[in-house]
Amino acid sequence: MPSASLRRWHEWMVRLGPIRYPGALFSKPQDTSVVHLTFDDGPCPKATPFVLDTLKKFDAKATFFLIGKNVQQHPDLVDRIRAEGHLMGGHSMHHENGWNTPTPEYVRSARQSLDLLEGAYFFRPPYGRLKKKQHQQLAAQGVQTVFWDVLSYDYDTQMRPKECLEHTRKRTRPGSVVVFHDSQKALPRLQGILPELLAHWRDKGWSFRTL
Repeated sequence: MPSASLRRWHEWMVRLGPIRYPGALFSKPQDTSVVHLTFDDGPCPKATPFVLDTLKKFDAKATFFLIGKNVQQHPDLVDRIRAEGHLMGGHSMHHENGWNTPTPEYVRSARQSLDLLEGAYFFRPPYGRLKKKQHQQLAAQGVQTVFWDVLSYDYDTQMRPKECLEHTRKRTRPGSVVVFHDSQKALPRLQGILPELLAHWRDKGWSFRTL
């Protein structure tokens, strides 16, 4: 399972994040049977096609938070994500950690990643690490910061697919914003959990929509 320190940080974010980052999105209302699937760090030639093929099998729509340099390198995958009805948002140009990046530089990177995607205004901070001032400046520019309430830990090479599956299934509720990663690093776990989770949630009568 994830380290105790990582679990504590995640629990803090879910509980107190809405206070520290007013206006940011962590989850959606629970009065509908909808789960919001999100994928970070793409587009990736090794992982994104698998994700798109799997989503198509379940008639599922998702939101992809794309790194700017990957958008520039793989425009064909960006076109496919758009053509198949998914939503796209920014994830900075180079996966910068907001805690370690000066605010003007970070905000500029966030804006650049959004400007590469026509009409995009959703932004997810890499690692979920964002200074309050960075959030405020992005919000002043009309950018919607998106966090999550369920983290699949598919990026954690110490986690077995079964652990990721059980963890994610246990914590997801209607209205949840669930984080996966369409990256080469996450792919061994993602391949083992994404089809099973979608089948499980579909059997519960839940649907999958963009943010």
